Amino acid sequence: TAGSLALAIIERSASLVSAAISGLLTLKNEKIYNLIIEGSLFWKNQEFKKLCETYIKKLSKKNININHYKNSSLIGAAKLFY
Repeated sequence: TAGSLALAIIERSASLVSAAISGLLTLKNEKIYNLIIEGSLFWKNQEFKKLCETYIKKLSKKNININHYKNSSLIGAAKLFY
């Protein structure tokens, strides 16, 4: 059905995004990682968000916080330094 196909695409997309993020997390050794993520797919599709959080924690075995900031494309990078 269309619903099961959509869910399969969401799961695959979440796994690919999570693999990329997990790979980046290996570049630094921090106690906790604060990730700033933007995009309507992540914030408006709770299943996608939940899958990403689960996959990132499973793949990286790191403590993460996923944050959303209004206008993060403008101020998100600055938040990394504070």
